[in-house]
Amino acid sequence: MKPPRATALMNKTRRLGTLLVCGPPRDCLYNLRHIKQLGALLLCGLLPAVSSALPTIERWQDESGAPVHFVRETGLPFVDIHLSFAGGWAREGELKGLGNLSVATWMQGAMGLSSDEISALFAQYGGHYGIGNGRDATSASMRCLTAYHGDLDKALELFINIVSKPDFPEKELARIKKNVFTQLRSQDENPGSVANRTFTKALYGDHPYAHPAIGYKETVEAIDVDDLRDFHRRHIVSSNLGITIVGDVTRQQAETISRSLAAAFPQGEKTADIPPVPQLERAQTIHIPFPTEQVHVLIGQPLIEKGDADFYALRLANHVFGDSGFGSRIMEEVRGKRGLAYSSYSYFRTYLRQGPFFINFQTKKEQLKEALNLVEGLLDDFVQNGVNEEEFELSLASIRGNYAMSMASNQSILAAVKDIAFYQLGLDYLERYLERFDQLDREGVNQTIKKHIKPRATVTVVVGGENPWQ
Repeated sequence: MKPPRATALMNKTRRLGTLLVCGPPRDCLYNLRHIKQLGALLLCGLLPAVSSALPTIERWQDESGAPVHFVRETGLPFVDIHLSFAGGWAREGELKGLGNLSVATWMQGAMGLSSDEISALFAQYGGHYGIGNGRDATSASMRCLTAYHGDLDKALELFINIVSKPDFPEKELARIKKNVFTQLRSQDENPGSVANRTFTKALYGDHPYAHPAIGYKETVEAIDVDDLRDFHRRHIVSSNLGITIVGDVTRQQAETISRSLAAAFPQGEKTADIPPVPQLERAQTIHIPFPTEQVHVLIGQPLIEKGDADFYALRLANHVFGDSGFGSRIMEEVRGKRGLAYSSYSYFRTYLRQGPFFINFQTKKEQLKEALNLVEGLLDDFVQNGVNEEEFELSLASIRGNYAMSMASNQSILAAVKDIAFYQLGLDYLERYLERFDQLDREGVNQTIKKHIKPRATVTVVVGGENPWQ
């Protein structure tokens, strides 16, 4: 006997299949939604053993103490190497934008070689590299051919020297600062950027997540080369290091690579942890006048940390509410039925500390109050009544199908495994990902919505139009 959920999915597949055979109903948006849902259901049926195709993650600890995560993938003659350091713009201190400037200048030269000369060498070895700065981590990565004219040893040596011994050329810092000032001016003139910056600051207050990655004009002006070197000295150390290797190398080769990488950095001191995010206790509304026809609106709150057990229920809930395109409640109600916005969606992100949940839409000035009242009402109703059974089953099917496709390349595997490594999600994270969704029930999902989403304690930012609260 088939389990009830499998039977329900089969019945829904038959009904949706009939839609395609017999022709579209009168409501085109309704048809688009159901064709999309049918695709998700069929994909799940074609991929009943997703877990058997998931990568096997091996983990060990280098002599320096750095954790190493390794996945052997022999389908393509490449290896991807990713280094995560506990840095990021949440650990910049008072010099907002320091991490961004450090990474941008870091890329401009090492060992007396310019960035163009370094890129040419990597190309000669069959590889390329990059350095990045996120909220929680500063990272460096490289990709190299392991066959067909690749030279992994030389590329690795070059990569190690770039990451551990950057030049931080002063003339490049001056040029990059000018680019940052141009970006800041451009953001001031863009209503979407103004909305995002204002929303993030209101959401996080004095927390390290509150400021933009590129900082502010006055803090960027104050940064010099010594500050860049100090950021590198404090954060790019083996006590902050995590190593992820994915690709066409053996375990023995991966161990040799990880030893070479870890040995390149001083032990250093582990970076201080990021403090918890204070929760909002009441609603806050902000209106910013702006000369634009399209009013930009953001509504949201801090939600959960990476690794929170409620992630799976909230992921499914948000898929129903605003993260499934034309199938979502927000898109159907705001655009499909009333034409109040071209695009409207909800999303949430997870970081080391609580990431944001937000609703985003743009509407005409004369429709602002109607659209805002509608979206606020949709959120209230969603928290009060949750998802229905049809939404629950179809979203579950869609998530399963999308997950199968998300593990289709080395780069996507690397992205997943480096997060597992940095956020300590557990070696069984990928294996149990779908299992944790299958363990959900609708009542539990709806209880989780009420537990976390607080419509009376959100930040609402409106940029453009007249103040809708006057």
